[in-house]
Amino acid sequence: MEVLLSIWRDLYAQRLHWAKQAYADFRESLDEELQGYFPSENNEVYVVLYGKTQVGKTTLLLKLMGVHNDVAKILRGGRSQGKSATATATRYSLSHDNAWRLTSDINTNDVLDDKGIEKELKKLRARVESGAFSLSSPVEVKIPRKYFCESNNHNLNVNILDLPGENASNAGEALHVRDVAKKYVPSADLILLVGRGDDLSFLKAEVLPIPEIVDWRYQPEKFRIITTYTTSAESYQNFLKNIVKPTKEQFRERLLAQIASFPEIILPDDVKHEYFYPLEFGNSWQELQNSDPELFDKVCFVIDGKGGLFNDLQIDIERSATEHGRIMAAMKTHEFVIKHRARGLEKSKVEIKGLYDSRENRQKKVSSLLGQCSRLYKEIKKLNKDVKDNQEALNEARKQVRKCIFSEGIDDSVRNKNRKDLYAFLTSRHEDIIKSFDDFVAEGEEAVSEGEEAVSGSKKALSKLTAKLPRNKISQCADSEIQLVRDWLEKEYFADKYWVSSHFERDLSKCRDGVTSAVQSVHELCNHLLSGVAETLNKTMKGQISTKSTESAGFRESCNRLKKELCSDELAIKTKMADRLKFKKRMSDSIKLGHDFSGRITKSFYAEIRTKKHAMDEEKLPARRFIKLVSLVQVCEEKNKLFTNSSK
Repeated sequence: MEVLLSIWRDLYAQRLHWAKQAYADFRESLDEELQGYFPSENNEVYVVLYGKTQVGKTTLLLKLMGVHNDVAKILRGGRSQGKSATATATRYSLSHDNAWRLTSDINTNDVLDDKGIEKELKKLRARVESGAFSLSSPVEVKIPRKYFCESNNHNLNVNILDLPGENASNAGEALHVRDVAKKYVPSADLILLVGRGDDLSFLKAEVLPIPEIVDWRYQPEKFRIITTYTTSAESYQNFLKNIVKPTKEQFRERLLAQIASFPEIILPDDVKHEYFYPLEFGNSWQELQNSDPELFDKVCFVIDGKGGLFNDLQIDIERSATEHGRIMAAMKTHEFVIKHRARGLEKSKVEIKGLYDSRENRQKKVSSLLGQCSRLYKEIKKLNKDVKDNQEALNEARKQVRKCIFSEGIDDSVRNKNRKDLYAFLTSRHEDIIKSFDDFVAEGEEAVSEGEEAVSGSKKALSKLTAKLPRNKISQCADSEIQLVRDWLEKEYFADKYWVSSHFERDLSKCRDGVTSAVQSVHELCNHLLSGVAETLNKTMKGQISTKSTESAGFRESCNRLKKELCSDELAIKTKMADRLKFKKRMSDSIKLGHDFSGRITKSFYAEIRTKKHAMDEEKLPARRFIKLVSLVQVCEEKNKLFTNSSK
């Protein structure tokens, strides 16, 4: 009899082997990008609770297990309310007696009392925050039997992991949380996404840290959306007060309507309401009972009663987190991959558009910089020509000074031979010098007024030079020389009339020499001033040339850098478009594989049936033959169970 029981146990244990092998082969054939969305056939079936800190994940798990709410305080490890309770991936289960038991990287089934477990959990958190904790396997916490409610079914035969909240404040804890999520979330068979009912932003793709969670809308069989503090908000309580007898469907429809109000959370048209659980429990549930007993009684049955949301969630978890659930979920792979492909193609489309926009912006910048460089080149070229024209103008101006300023000789005619007429002679010659200077300056201005195109650069430069000569200084220079003669005449004679003709001729010669000296001084001063003006203009223009050359070099450097970036943009666009095509093909191939999975399962089933039938036919002993027949029937039942449930 023992031999027969042993044979039966082996056959029973292998009743799904054929389906699991087909699943393993299917998963292996999937695109590598998709394999992470499907648990390995070698992994044990388990569920994870995932969400932010302080949303009630641990309290929810304890309630599902049928554990008294008071235990949550012990499991906080001395942490005050408002801080994360769960330090690392933790699996809770029933202890066979009234003692706590803890197994971690340094604890091995330690037997503890309430204070002892609280102390050890506190130490565990300290090691997590310091980075000393080894993430090899989940921490095992066995809860004393005395803390379980006898009226509840605490023997939830499901492996559930409580994960730490994703928004940890401590840097070491935050790093550990990310490592935990990457290790346990992708390979989970069922993920309970938990968040507050008054803050549904936890469902947004941009706040979900790993790709396998981002697609929660497209892989509904793998996710359950659970909200806590659902009835705590005043708006929700007002909504409930207007309903005589609320139902589970009304709770779910309101939750879905609230989710749909977020434009970035687009729910699929065929969204399954039964995968959404708006719940209330723990302290907030107790507060509602105390503050509004009438409202509590109205909603109590919907949430906590027999056939309520909690009961549905427990049944849902037990049904989904099984080897059958894993295989049935794979039968809808093509549906998930179609949506995954659409999201991926849309994402790549946005990225490619961004690259095109970036390239266009860089091209505009390059065009602008080239325009700036061209403008500066022309300006620098003009300035260099102006410097050359300025030097030519200076040389020409020096010639023109001698040629134009009092160049016709000195008119030494004097009406009468007296000092008065000599003074008049000096005054007249001074005026002649100034008039010739004015004519010299006016000639340059008149040349420029002929028109920009008709005037050469050197003439313009000459006009600029002569225009800057100070008339008052020229007048003072001429006057200072002539004044010396006046002073001499004043000193030499007291009478106005000359009595000796030779004296008059001498003084006239003296006046003539004074005027000549005045003309020479004016020439020298003009040349000196012209040189100074030219030097100042040259210095200014060369400074402008230097500034514009530096600016142009900067523009050219920026332009060259942008051209290199444009080459990178082109390469990035080509690469991204090639990746997009490859992604589309890979996903299309995986969609085909998903469509074929049911056929793969069926093929594996018939191969198993043939094997078992052959083994039964070969068996000589009736008892063993009967056991193998029952095993064959059981395989048929397992196949029917898979295909019946997957079609629902």
